[in-house]
Amino acid sequence: MDVIQYLNEIGCDTNNALERVNKDKTFYVSCLIDLIQDQNFNQLIDAVNQGNLEQAFFRAHTLKGILANLGITPFYQEIVPLVELLRESNMKDAKIPCNLFIVKYEKFINDLKFKVSY
Repeated sequence: MDVIQYLNEIGCDTNNALERVNKDKTFYVSCLIDLIQDQNFNQLIDAVNQGNLEQAFFRAHTLKGILANLGITPFYQEIVPLVELLRESNMKDAKIPCNLFIVKYEKFINDLKFKVSY
C-alpha cells in the first residue's frame, strides 16, 4: 500500500499537507522519514517519565507543529489537548493522556516505518 493511501485511510489530511510542499510527493515522503527519525517524541517520553513539565510541554508543542504541517490529523487532534494541559502546568492531569498518546503514536510510527523506505 502506498504511504499516502495509508495516511488517508487513517484520517490524515495529505491533500493539504501536499499543498504545503507544492504537491511534491517525494519531498513529503522525505518529511515523513524525518518524522520517523525525529527525537522530539523520545524526548517527550523522557520528560514525562522524569516529571519535567517544561520539557514535556516544549516537546509536545514541537510535535504538535510537526504533525499539523504534515497533516497527521488524528495525532494532531490528540496532542492539542495534551499541550494545553501541559501549558497550564498540569503534569498530574496530563500524565495519563500523555501515556495514552505515547502508546498510540509509537504504534503509528512503527506502522509508518513499514510504509516508507528509508
